[in-house]
Amino acid sequence: KYYLLTISHKFTYAEGLTGPDGVYGFVGEHLFGPYRPMNASGLVL
Repeated sequence: KYYLLTISHKFTYAEGLTGPDGVYGFVGEHLFGPYRPMNASGLVL
């Protein structure tokens, strides 16, 4: 399995968009995907 982790920061959002700071995780069977969220939202706690 392959795991893809990425981060999100409020200061990088376009003006008018909101969302949490966080780490998001995705998993796939192949390096080039397809990937699916590690849980319902992909947010890693």
